[in-house]
Amino acid sequence: MKPASWNALWIVRTRRRVAATAAAGVLLLLGAGGGQAIASPRQDPSLSPNRTVTGQLEVPKELNLTLPAEADSEGYVAPSLPQYNYKFTPSGPVHNLRLVIDATDLRGIAEIKPNYGICKAKGLVVTCINKGKAQDHTYASWVTLTAATGARAGATGDLKYRLSVDESKTPVTATTQVTAGTPKLVISELPDRRGLRTDDIIELPFKLRNIGSTPVKEFSLGLGTTPGLEIVRLPRNCQWESQGPFCDFRTPVAAGQTVQFSRPIAVRVTEEALRP
Repeated sequence: MKPASWNALWIVRTRRRVAATAAAGVLLLLGAGGGQAIASPRQDPSLSPNRTVTGQLEVPKELNLTLPAEADSEGYVAPSLPQYNYKFTPSGPVHNLRLVIDATDLRGIAEIKPNYGICKAKGLVVTCINKGKAQDHTYASWVTLTAATGARAGATGDLKYRLSVDESKTPVTATTQVTAGTPKLVISELPDRRGLRTDDIIELPFKLRNIGSTPVKEFSLGLGTTPGLEIVRLPRNCQWESQGPFCDFRTPVAAGQTVQFSRPIAVRVTEEALRP
């Protein structure tokens, strides 16, 4: 049995190797130094008057924010960003944790809004204060960051963080670079194929076009076929991994620009593809 026509359908998963939202660990001392009391095994180390701690604050290295016009046309939902993780050494609770998220450098680019009850906004600065004990290894997303109305695509600025606790005189700081606008890759459509038979080998000359408002840096695409299509040859910029084939693109793709694989992907048609 052979179909009247056939059109390849592909599932494409984007996995940025140099991701806009990849976590960058920032490790600074929360204690400027000094002796640390040696507690007995039964003593709570957090009660030591001389206790100092080191803190680690992990935040996204870069963020791209969807422009309002893009959200209206594409139905995007503004993400609750930035997400961050903080933890302290030695383990145990810390006291009077204070986190300041400063978006002053993003005036005209982004708007910030608190999501959590302990957080208050003053202009473009959100301050979150936990007056009790805060456990280490706590994960939080306490603010929403969205592109400002009228923001220019490609405009960038820094989102700054400052985290402090009673056990230290020196805060942990970190920075996320924020860009208004997002890249968006789409795959070119392929023409219908007629008269296919089992075990036919066909080439699929895919192209990718960035229809977003900002460039995308080097990235990887994960490929998967519909049932009945078996990949038999990958382009030179692709390789098999545990989750399937991934194709690396090492050069940026500007807004409006098209890029293609180093050669067409070849697939074999199986009996499953030709069933009704």
